[in-house]
Amino acid sequence: MGYMGFGMRKIDYTRKPKKAFGRIKEVYGEEGADLPKSPNPEHPYGVPTSFAKHSYQPFFKTRPYRIIKWVTISSVLILIAWFFLLKGPIMHYQRSKFEESAFTSYYKTELADYSELLQFLKSRTDQICYVGFDNWENSYDLTLQHFNTQTAGFQRVNFSGGRDTQSPDKKSRIDGDHLIVQQADGQSAVFSENWVYTINDVKPDQIPTSAIDYLHTTQSEFSNFLNTLKQANARVWIKPDSVVTHFQHPEFGYYDLVYSTKPLRSTTEINGKYAYQTFVGKLDEDIYWIREDRILRSEIDE
Repeated sequence: MGYMGFGMRKIDYTRKPKKAFGRIKEVYGEEGADLPKSPNPEHPYGVPTSFAKHSYQPFFKTRPYRIIKWVTISSVLILIAWFFLLKGPIMHYQRSKFEESAFTSYYKTELADYSELLQFLKSRTDQICYVGFDNWENSYDLTLQHFNTQTAGFQRVNFSGGRDTQSPDKKSRIDGDHLIVQQADGQSAVFSENWVYTINDVKPDQIPTSAIDYLHTTQSEFSNFLNTLKQANARVWIKPDSVVTHFQHPEFGYYDLVYSTKPLRSTTEINGKYAYQTFVGKLDEDIYWIREDRILRSEIDE
């Protein structure tokens, strides 16, 4: 009787295994062959010395894998520590040093365009309400007012340069401190006080010469002012005692640049669980920077 896979030959399934290197010993004898020797005589199987020159272990047990693993773990821990523990305090320290000692020189060098804008506007705060450059439309917005305009009861006149084909000089003009508006019936309405004149979406050549004369400036000086406004891509809000514009520092975020005839001070207001802080610093005569921040009230109490 045979076994499946071996046929009927009894020798195939009764054969005893041969000893390793048995034939070599028969030919060369016990000492004739240069057989691998174990570096550790106590090792039961005698690992050959030639095995040490090669790696037959899985990759996750090798030295390169251990190096990669620990470098990756260390990098992740460093990033976590940076974002959650170190970045905030370091940024706060750098911003504080900038505001204490470097902001003034930064304003006079890097923010020279803003300085020119404030210098032009601070003598005209009773005549201009707003001026801005629209980067999308490549046009300007300008709002003028009577120098003695009250907060209520004023007459508003608008001109939209991007949509009106008629020039503002033909529709309305400023004569001295009077605003003259051409009405639909051909008659002129004259406002001697409490008027606000808004010119939206206009090119420099669409701004009426009477408006430039009202600002006590020249065409050349006003064109330079508009070009500076465009370069700074700025918008400016004007009140009788202040001029406010915004800019973004590449590292420390948003600030207001303010011309004010009144001294400005840092303040803190508590509203619920939050504290709203306004930080103020002086850059030049009557020129200040302002930064606003919101933090938890508990941080103030501490």
